[in-house]
Amino acid sequence: DLKKENAQLRSLIGLERKGVFKPVFAEVLSRDPMTWQEQFTIDKGSDDGIEPGNPVVTSTLMGDGTVPAVAVIGKISSVSRHTARVCTILSQDFKMSVSLPESKSSGILEGARNASDMYSSLKFLPLNAAPSEGQLVYTNAFSGNSPPGLPVGVVVAHTGIAPSSGRNQVYFETDVRPFESPAEVRFVAVYVKEKK
Repeated sequence: DLKKENAQLRSLIGLERKGVFKPVFAEVLSRDPMTWQEQFTIDKGSDDGIEPGNPVVTSTLMGDGTVPAVAVIGKISSVSRHTARVCTILSQDFKMSVSLPESKSSGILEGARNASDMYSSLKFLPLNAAPSEGQLVYTNAFSGNSPPGLPVGVVVAHTGIAPSSGRNQVYFETDVRPFESPAEVRFVAVYVKEKK
């Protein structure tokens, strides 16, 4: 509805730079019906400073549902001069380093095994950092591609202990629900690193 779109646009336009990252505003141009939740194309590209790996945020309501905010909805997977493809947080191709400030731990957020699941998997959490349901997940600065502190999602379930690949260690895994469904997104901002 028009009222919701206006609120979304206002919250995105109000975004400020975060350190060396500045927001570039864009609109969703197209979606493939076969990958509706997993990817979409936006109307900005390399001429606007956008590069693969840049985080993409959208407007959402947080708290009691009345506080406008932004949250990560995906990241740029490919780019042309005037458009870019966004790999959403639900895509199997999505991976991002994230933090759980409440437990002072970090892990890797990976896209859903099946986009209809509507959640992503948070992997490689230390055993002493078992997250609780409702805990918020944020970007961190480890990858260098995104500003730290952007909301990503909320822990919805603790799925248990999983062996790590190639080592004799184990880590926690948990499910994370994005703040916004990728299917509902019309407007986004891409955080791009300013060139010196």
